Amino acid sequence: MAQHGPVHVASSQKALMLEMKSLQEEPVEGFKITLVDEADLYNWEVAIFGPPNTHYEGGYFKARIKFPVDYPYSPPAFRFLTKMWHPNIYENGDVCISILHPPVDDPQSGELPSERWNPTQNVRTILLSVISLLNEPNTSSPANVDASVMYRKWRDSKDREYSEIIRSVNMHKDRVRRDNQVGKHMYKDRVRRDNQVGKHMYKDRVRRDNQVGTHMYKDRVRRDNQVGKHMHKDRVRRDNQVGKHMHKDRVRRDNQVGRHMHKDRVRRDNQVGRHMHKDRVRRDNQVGRHMHKDRVRRDNQVGRHMHKDRVRRDNQVGRHMHKDRVRRDNQVGKHMYKDRVRRDNQVGKHMHKDRVRRDNQVGKHMHKDRVRRDNQVGKHAQGQRVQRDNQVGKHMHKDREYSEIIRSVNICTRTEYAEIIRSVDICTRTEYAEIIRSVDICTRTEYAEIIRSVNICTRTEYAEIIRSVDICTRTEYAEIIRSVDICTRTEYAEIIRSVNICTRTEYA
Repeated sequence: MAQHGPVHVASSQKALMLEMKSLQEEPVEGFKITLVDEADLYNWEVAIFGPPNTHYEGGYFKARIKFPVDYPYSPPAFRFLTKMWHPNIYENGDVCISILHPPVDDPQSGELPSERWNPTQNVRTILLSVISLLNEPNTSSPANVDASVMYRKWRDSKDREYSEIIRSVNMHKDRVRRDNQVGKHMYKDRVRRDNQVGKHMYKDRVRRDNQVGTHMYKDRVRRDNQVGKHMHKDRVRRDNQVGKHMHKDRVRRDNQVGRHMHKDRVRRDNQVGRHMHKDRVRRDNQVGRHMHKDRVRRDNQVGRHMHKDRVRRDNQVGRHMHKDRVRRDNQVGKHMYKDRVRRDNQVGKHMHKDRVRRDNQVGKHMHKDRVRRDNQVGKHAQGQRVQRDNQVGKHMHKDREYSEIIRSVNICTRTEYAEIIRSVDICTRTEYAEIIRSVDICTRTEYAEIIRSVNICTRTEYAEIIRSVDICTRTEYAEIIRSVDICTRTEYAEIIRSVNICTRTEYA
């Protein structure tokens, strides 16, 4: 339980003294405020005169307001001492009204936060809310269900039972009907007002009722009697008084708001600190648990996968390396010798023949294409023909450079190379890459097995890398594959680029 120090007590007492003075200087019509004990500022007694044109007209009711020591940051308690029959008043006299509810977030209550108590409220607003509640009960959340049902019945059909119960309940010993003996037991100020209309009941109200202006708030008297003459003085005086009250209210409000803001800030900082600490501890605990669980699960999974992959890869690599080494050693020796002899003997001939044949074919195709294009392009503008001829010239130059690069590829046999050369002019780069991939130094089955053993990059990314690795020997390629398991994908790409004879851009 929080301890309320002397600062809170002094602050609340000062606020209550200011409100008591304000209510005595400008009382709320229908209410009279006194202290239960002159030495106790936290208990007020309220005399309520039934508002006119209601079921409570002519009645006299007693109530008490009990303030907390941290007022105005907590709402006071308002209880009727007189027996009341009302939908929003409990059997013990406690008033159920939103303005007296603490400012907490309660979605179940159906009340908005703005309707609840806040430090800007005061006793005057509470009294006005009570008068409004007596005039118009709130049947949506009743404190007295029977009274609420009867009130709705009266409201819908004007049944007299509700008003008769109120009149019978209001015949409490603390209430005397004004029609019988208006002045014996009613508060002296009310008796004098009803009998003499003004000797001792709130001198300002008596003077206003009798003479409408001798001594009650000079600005109001002057305004009622001589509106034209004293309007300026009243305005000046009112402005001065309003300025004083505004200044006092502003100082009081600033002090209260400052204290409230400081308390709210301290409370909020404490709450935020506690919540942040709790959230941080909870989050750290959760994150720690999740991280530990994830780390354990990941380590277990990674360990299992690494163990499985390593075992599978070691088994596969061992088998494939043994098979590849045996087959490669057997085949490389044969093919390297045969290919080298055949290539050395026939490359020169075929390069010359291929060049002559290709030049002849290119010349024929260029001539045929040019004739056909010239025939077809006759419909189009001369500018398009010039542009296409320029583009054809560029493509011819690129095709010739591309053919020169192709001639330097020594990774396939002469017959396979010749077949590739023949298809170069009529297939796209993708198709050519597929041809190169199938004419590589290992069969497709062996190539697929190598792909499966590479766990550094995805199959698509690996395929992109493999496309640029078509010009190294089989032995070099096998050595690169063996080093795949100990480097990252980026390092692998760097190795691939360093092993090639030319970069991917140059090769393209």
